[in-house]
Amino acid sequence: MLERTRAFVLAGWASMAVASAAAAAPPTPPGDAPAAADSIWIAIAPVDTAVTPGGTFELHLRVTQAGKNFNAYDAIIAYDPAVLTFVQMTALEQQGSLMRNACGNTFHRFTAAGDSLTINHSLLCSGITLYGPGILYNLRFQASATPQLTHVTVRHVQFYDAGLYTGPVSIRNSRTQVGPPVDVTAPPGPTHDLRLHVAPNPFNPRTTIQVESAVDWRDLRVLDVRGRVVRVLAQGSFAAGNARWVWDGRDDQGLHVASGVYVVTVCGQRTRATERVVLVE
Repeated sequence: MLERTRAFVLAGWASMAVASAAAAAPPTPPGDAPAAADSIWIAIAPVDTAVTPGGTFELHLRVTQAGKNFNAYDAIIAYDPAVLTFVQMTALEQQGSLMRNACGNTFHRFTAAGDSLTINHSLLCSGITLYGPGILYNLRFQASATPQLTHVTVRHVQFYDAGLYTGPVSIRNSRTQVGPPVDVTAPPGPTHDLRLHVAPNPFNPRTTIQVESAVDWRDLRVLDVRGRVVRVLAQGSFAAGNARWVWDGRDDQGLHVASGVYVVTVCGQRTRATERVVLVE
């Protein structure tokens, strides 16, 4: 009889402990229940963007679907400062609604330097966790005046939940087309008032590029086959006439580029000339 009474009392204590723990459980942010996912899914959105030359636009670091819980993250966002200029907003504007609306108390540190943006962002409300979807951070850029394709990417990201690492993280980066696409598959442009000659071609280690123009021209560039700027040989406006430049097979950072097909392009008043060039090993 004594043993049965003791078992009954222990069972009662256990039930009271469970009920007490449930009552003390931290609140869950409003929204759907978390999905049974084993990753955190993020993107720099929109993934594909088209902007006018010189235009200002926004991108968003976003959790795209429900996944693992987190309450803090660190991120480094990379971009090409030759194509995009970061435009600072207020701290409140830059913080995304997912973080801002979940908790009235957050830690936020932001640094813009060189070709990257560093974000440290945490919820400071005890027991609050997030699982998405929603916007973590807002970024504003101004595009250059030259049509070209560029990318904004997540160079590094780490999520935390109650001070512990959480993940893994699935990432989609953003691609931005400034102005009309540069058609690197097209044959050399109209040659009545603007011509390009490249010799030797194929080449290694250097080649001479000659511009022959009956009109003012601008922006002599070397692109890769995806339309990304590899080297700016001449920027700005130049008077009609003939001019020569030497390309030594290096990019704008002074590094040797890989062997392969590249496209030399130059713009006239109403036309553009292009010429394929091949760098061999």
